[in-house]
Parts: sequence; structure tokens; C-alpha cells
Amino acid sequence: MITTGFGFITFVFVCLAIYLWLSTKYENSKLFKVIPPLLFMYVFFVVATNVGVFDMSDTSAVLATKKAMTTYGVPLLVYAVIVQSDPRKILKLGPKMITCFLVTAVSIILGAVVSAIIFHGKLGIPDIPETYGTLVASFIGGPENMFAVADGVSLADEALSNVLILVEVVYSPWLIFLMCGLPLLWNKFNRFTNADLVPVEEAGARIDLNDREKRQANVADVYKVIGIGVLLESVCLWLGNVINSFIPSWPAGVVMYILITIAAMILGAKTNLGRNPFIKPFATAICLTQVAIGTLGVDLSYFMSAGWLLAASATILLIHVLIMVIYAKLTRTDLYTLGCASIAAIGGNSSAPVVAAVYTNKSEAYISIATIMAAFGSIIGTVGGLILVKILHVIL
Repeated sequence: MITTGFGFITFVFVCLAIYLWLSTKYENSKLFKVIPPLLFMYVFFVVATNVGVFDMSDTSAVLATKKAMTTYGVPLLVYAVIVQSDPRKILKLGPKMITCFLVTAVSIILGAVVSAIIFHGKLGIPDIPETYGTLVASFIGGPENMFAVADGVSLADEALSNVLILVEVVYSPWLIFLMCGLPLLWNKFNRFTNADLVPVEEAGARIDLNDREKRQANVADVYKVIGIGVLLESVCLWLGNVINSFIPSWPAGVVMYILITIAAMILGAKTNLGRNPFIKPFATAICLTQVAIGTLGVDLSYFMSAGWLLAASATILLIHVLIMVIYAKLTRTDLYTLGCASIAAIGGNSSAPVVAAVYTNKSEAYISIATIMAAFGSIIGTVGGLILVKILHVIL
């Protein structure tokens, strides 16, 4: 049994290193095609927790270490992702593309409201608003937004585990459908909406994604990225506590994440920090670490309500699709723009370019559009999740 904080950190990092090696070496294996690597890793750490690998007593150094890694690691993750999201590129999408993604975000929030009203009495879990808010933050943005909302609203580990599972279970089939199904529906849907493809080509022509520094990261890059991130986190945490002392209804953690998002956006627009070659692997490493340590303290019996949770998540997705089809009909939006917006939100930075690449036989512009849409989702995902928490506290 692992009883020390250093032992816990060692176990997590060694397992992540092995996972990354296996997922790279066997990325085309049948196992990883059936079970997403991220979900595979998550289940591994849940099992490790439940078979007694870690000391889970209330005074455990393992739990204290996990709390510290979450408290200080998640804000760094938000900073590292948002600073890559240059708002000037988002504006280059043009009004139609930006509106399409905003409608995507609103449709997910509305779907969550309807789902919560229908299923909140059946789920059998506490913290319904916080659970839905965390799920929606992930669906609009990505894991960085999910962890930020979960930390900001103090979501229990068990509830966060449900969210992590549902994100993967809903996301994977949806990704497969968008990659395989939409090409077959392209012509029929675009005739149905009388789609106008001119905004797609114009938006793609305005966006240049090839501005990242093409060199290996050096020691200066490492200290620059980490130093600025730690300083930004410290300042925003202090400001969050100051604002909370004057306005108690504004939780310090929530304020901190909003301030970090705004500050990181400014840094991304005004400096070259977002193009630093170390920033992307830094963000990925923190994200994987947070997924791993997020399993600590999870009881497998908590998944007994997973059936209703899956139905609740499917309802969100169904309402999202319905609203987007209506929007496409009213605005003459083509099917692939809808698909890019949807997967940029629900799938995030990692899957948006992959799906868009399937559409390049129609237009090369989709890769650029999907990538920037995913960055937009990272910016607004945390706020969207927090807004939903407030709404559900009022109506439930």
C-alpha cells in the first residue's frame, strides 16, 4: 500500500509514462479502437484505488497530496490551454461561424436544463446542479473547463468520476457518427437547408494556424511557461480571496478561474506565449495528471446510478442536435460546419481537427475552423458551466 505523498506522485507519473508509451506504440490496436485510451487509463486508476493501492484514511498523506495537486494544478491547466487561444483568430472566423458555435454552446446548456428537470429525481446523487455544470463545461470546452468548474464549485470526487465516465461514453459514439455518418448525409442535408458555403471558404482563408514556433523547447521555454503560470495563478488566487471578502456570494475559487481565463486570453493575444513550443505538451501533461488523480477516493458502488446518468447525457445530446438542425435550416448552414462546431465543443481540441480532416474533400477550411472553434470553447466553457450551476440552483 502506498502511504506517502511522494510514493503517490511516483506511481501516478510512472503509470502515465507507461500509458503514453503503450498508446503510442499500439495506437492502431483493436483494444484502443474499442476503448478510448483516456477511458482505459481512467478505469485503471479507479480499480487501483478500489483494490487498496493507496492509503485512503482521513489523515493520509496521499489524500493531502492529491488535494494540493488539484488545487494548484487545475488553474495551471486552464492557463496553459487558454493562452493558446488567441481571441484575434476567433474573430477571424466571422459572424456566421462564431454564431454557429455560440448556438452550439447554448443548445448544450438548454439540453442540460431540460435533462436536469426530467431526471434530477431519478439520478440518486447529490449536487445535481454542480454535476450538470461540470458536465456541460466539458461538453462546451474540454477537460480543463470540467476540472475548473468541479474545483470551483467543490464537486465531490464521486460525482466528478461520473462526469468523466459520461464524457467518454457520450463523446466516443458521437465522434464515430460525425466521422462516418455525416459524409453520407452531406448532399441531402445541404439541399434541405439550402446551404451557403461561401462563409466557410472566407473564414478558412482568414485563419493561419502555422504560426507556432517550429523548434524544440529549451530550458528557457520551460521556466517561462511555468513561471508565468505560477505567478498568474498566485495573483488571481489572491484577488479571488480579496473579492470574496467584499462580496461573499462570489466564491473565491470561481472568481479565480474567471480571472485566469481573462488574463490568459490577454496573454495569448498580446504576447507570443501561446506559440511557445513547450506550452502544448505542458497543458497535455497536466490534463493527464488531473484525470489520473481525479479517481482517488472513488467508490465503484457509486456507479449504480450510471444508467440514469447515461439517459440524462443522451437527452442533452438529443436536444443539442435538434436545436442545431433548426438553426441550420433558418440560417442556411451546411452540415459540416454544424459537425465541426459540435465536435469542437463536445470533443474539444484533440478531436476537432481529426473530424475536420475527414471533410477536407469538401474544403480544406474545415480544419482551421474546427481548431479555432475548439479554442473558443475552451474560453467560454468554464463560464457556461458556472452559469448552468446558478440556473439549476434556481429552478430545481
